[in-house]
Amino acid sequence: MNKLRQNGFWVLCGGLGAVLVGFVGLFVLPLAGDRSTKQASVVRLAGTLENQKGVVAGDNAIKAWTDRKEELIKDYQAIASFYRSRDMDIEKWLEKLGPLAEGQTPHQDQFMSPYSEATGKIDERLMKAHVGIGIQEDATSTGGIPKSYFGFNWPKLTEFPWNDVKTEDRALIIRALQKRYWIAEHVANACASGEEPLVHRLVDLWFFKPIEKLQDPIGGATARPQYLAAPRGGFQSASETDLPDKLGTTITFGMAVELSYERLPEFLKQLLYPAQSPHVILNITACRIFVDKCACAEKLDSAPLSERCETCKKPQNPVEINERAEPADVAKKKKELEEAVHPLRTTVWLTCQVLDFNPAGFPKWAE
Repeated sequence: MNKLRQNGFWVLCGGLGAVLVGFVGLFVLPLAGDRSTKQASVVRLAGTLENQKGVVAGDNAIKAWTDRKEELIKDYQAIASFYRSRDMDIEKWLEKLGPLAEGQTPHQDQFMSPYSEATGKIDERLMKAHVGIGIQEDATSTGGIPKSYFGFNWPKLTEFPWNDVKTEDRALIIRALQKRYWIAEHVANACASGEEPLVHRLVDLWFFKPIEKLQDPIGGATARPQYLAAPRGGFQSASETDLPDKLGTTITFGMAVELSYERLPEFLKQLLYPAQSPHVILNITACRIFVDKCACAEKLDSAPLSERCETCKKPQNPVEINERAEPADVAKKKKELEEAVHPLRTTVWLTCQVLDFNPAGFPKWAE
């Protein structure tokens, strides 16, 4: 015991050493191992970053991407502004209806009379421009009374079964009818465009979705088959399509017009890029062109010139072509051949889609 007291210092040192060894074993060694693991992970990460030095975006790249994002937003805003302004032409109401609050729809009794008057004015304007409307049967086949059909196919709202339509759906139908009116006026403008009307006759304008199915959110479209039956199959059925992000829907219709073939490009141009309001956003999804047959086509070779119609007097192609003309006569011969060619009247069937936009669907950042 005395020896322990005499050597207390060494006993204390031994105890502290044991404690130190225990501390190192319990805490220091695990932390050292963890340090080695993390250090190895850092070394690997550093190697990865070193390899990605040319890939990871720097300040210049981030700035370029930010600038590009702003450019894309401006482009989207410009596109949205264009479609919004064009869509306003089919969203407006007839002036006869007077001022309406935003989002307000007139009652059907308030709407029918101005609508009927406006549709009559379109018919009258085309007839004054010597553009035929619809097809008229021979009076001898109808008891002496000529009967017209097709044309704009204006709906008879006085005969429409409004009582069978839900109250909440009547406003939808009236608004859709108003939009169809502006589309019909757009087509009428294209037909009567120019000093001489581009079109001889508007045979038919037919909306694929019946009025009684306008309240259906999608589908429910029917069509006169000829507008959808492309020469090699093509479109066989039609249904309206909702645009993405609730940006609106489509309005599909078919039309048939009679016109001289050389005026067809200008007519299509007026449909796609109208010179006057309403500026409807219209796409042509199908087109068929037919050359009208002449009544005396079968006797074209044998009938004397005096018995031929105006079309046959100047046939589409000359009977003979002299291909041995001297170079000096080429221009003269070309002019003679061009004067000899008489463009034939054609019937054109078109399937068209109008984009009916919903401005409320545009994101807030596009305002």
